[in-house]
Formats: sequence, C-alpha cells, structure tokens
Amino acid sequence: VCALVILDRILKTRPDDARDQVQLTAWNVHRLALCCVMFAAKFNEDRTWCNRQYARIGGIDLLELNKYERILFRFLGFRLSVDPEEYQLYLRHLQAIADVSITVPEDPSVQALAEKSAGERRHDVHRSSGAKPCF
Repeated sequence: VCALVILDRILKTRPDDARDQVQLTAWNVHRLALCCVMFAAKFNEDRTWCNRQYARIGGIDLLELNKYERILFRFLGFRLSVDPEEYQLYLRHLQAIADVSITVPEDPSVQALAEKSAGERRHDVHRSSGAKPCF
C-alpha cells in the first residue's frame, strides 16, 4: 500500500520544469514500481535487502536502480512517510478493486492498446506490399 502511495505521488507531482515530469510508460513502469517498493520497504522496515538484491529481483542493472533511487528520492522531496488516513484511503481502494462483487470501470488502456495493434497491422500490410511508411 505504501509503495502505491509513493508511486501516486510521483505521478501527481508537477515540477516547475515540464521536462522533469515523470510519466508512466511501458518502458519504465516496472522500474518505477520496483523503486517505490524499495522506498516503502527501506522506510518502513528495520531490515531490508541491499540495492543489489532489488536490482537482481527487478531484472535491472544496479547502477540504473541507484540512479532511479537518487532521482526519484529528490523528486519526492525526500518525503516517504504515509499518513494513517492516506494509507487507509489507498487500502480501501485496493480492497474495492480486489472485491469481485464491486464493478470497476473499464480500463481505458484496453481500447488504446486495441487501436494501436490495429494500426500496427495496417502498418505491416504496407511493409509486405513494399511501400515505405511515412513516419
């Protein structure tokens, strides 16, 4: 739950410079999630793994993980604590998602992925005909 709160903070933070804004992509989602889990564990637990273990488990290079940790920790303003009220709010949201009797709105990314794959199929048709794509 704490890792989810930290991830949400990262995604909601609006820095002064728009270039510094963090966006969740298919290329960084597991790195951001790994860093948030690591932050939550290091902040809340007395004994944690070293970064080398987290990097091995996450399947990324140790230097890359260390870089993400430094950048995101500064980006968060060194604030990792989660208030009890905030924790309960996120816990309730997770419980609602896990409860099969509660209707969860459709994920908008499903439609976006379907449209993207349809576009890629059209793109493949152009390749097989020898035509070059314009982008």
